[in-house]
Amino acid sequence: MFISDKLVAVLGDNSWIRKMYDRSCALQREKPYEKIYDLSLGNPVFEPPPIVVATMVKLLQSGKKGLHRYLPNQGLVMAREWVAAFINQRSRAASITSDLVMMSGGAGGAINIVLNTLLNPGDEVLIFQPYFVEYTHYIHNFAGVVRFVPTTPTFRPDLAAIEVALNPRSKVLLINSPNNPTGVVYSAEELQGLAELLLRAGRRFGHEIALVSDEPYTRIAYDGVAVPSVFDFYPHSFIASSFSKDLALAGERFGYIAVSPHCADAQRTMEALVSSQRVLGFVNAPSLLQHVLPELGDAMVAIEPYQQNRDTLYQQLLSSGYRCVKPQGAFYLFPEAPGGDDLAFIEAALRHNLVLVPGRTFGCPGHVRISFCFEPAYIEATLGIFSRLAHEFGIG
Repeated sequence: MFISDKLVAVLGDNSWIRKMYDRSCALQREKPYEKIYDLSLGNPVFEPPPIVVATMVKLLQSGKKGLHRYLPNQGLVMAREWVAAFINQRSRAASITSDLVMMSGGAGGAINIVLNTLLNPGDEVLIFQPYFVEYTHYIHNFAGVVRFVPTTPTFRPDLAAIEVALNPRSKVLLINSPNNPTGVVYSAEELQGLAELLLRAGRRFGHEIALVSDEPYTRIAYDGVAVPSVFDFYPHSFIASSFSKDLALAGERFGYIAVSPHCADAQRTMEALVSSQRVLGFVNAPSLLQHVLPELGDAMVAIEPYQQNRDTLYQQLLSSGYRCVKPQGAFYLFPEAPGGDDLAFIEAALRHNLVLVPGRTFGCPGHVRISFCFEPAYIEATLGIFSRLAHEFGIG
């Protein structure tokens, strides 16, 4: 067989998100005259802020030369300055400069670059359960070893479990806040606790442990919840992020990597990241968007529809008897599957033309993920389905 054993294994364990997308397409063919409600993908339906499109048009019509040429591997200085200013605005003490920022092909590309830069074969990467489904594949790309760490029943970091999991092979702790799939936002106290654990472990094992924070939902938080910056708590930290969610540019694959100015050998580490980006074939982040970003100021998508959807769905779930942690950010709910079997609940939902994702794809069987990055009317049309499902499973 031409395909490597590693990819054969990946194909055999294909993402349930992709499987549910395929089921949604099949439903559309089987029931062309019925409405299908696909809440499986975190693919926002809202358009980017008008200034994004207007700036693109202005630049394209300006006659400015070089908009589509290669840029420096690290990225356009003005774009990196925008990112540095954004991070410094969030942070109490980071004072990061553009020299420690690199533009990347989305957050997924950023995480792959960081792992390629940091991991030796056999190094362990700790990830919390539940986790974004692609993390395990990213780690395996670079011969890393996944170490799963359970969270509390409300999906908060469990410091005792982390301390047990840390060992001499630990190289990276990869976190995601606001979290996909739970919507949990890690507090300043929790990040401080993580930092203290990692510092103690680093002294014990004789090497630093990197904290990599995946942050595409940083600006999508509700009820005045602040999303603390990891740079305020731990010196050996990295931010990997994108504009897929807060600017609704998911298909453009545009993001960045930032290195804490307090990180060991920070400038040398950035040089290694730039080299990794090049050898992995990304070359540089999309050129046009790097020219657009410095013009955007604090523009972002409106989060009011997301908060409305969260409140609508959350209240419906609670009133119907579901058990669910209230999301503080991102645009997902992660309730327990009635009866405890996520696959059985998913199949029942499909019979009602409702497409969800089983929690097992996030390392957490017995839950389901509901995406609510859709028009409020679309979400409201699903409320009766959730109520009927609750009745079917004996919780309503």
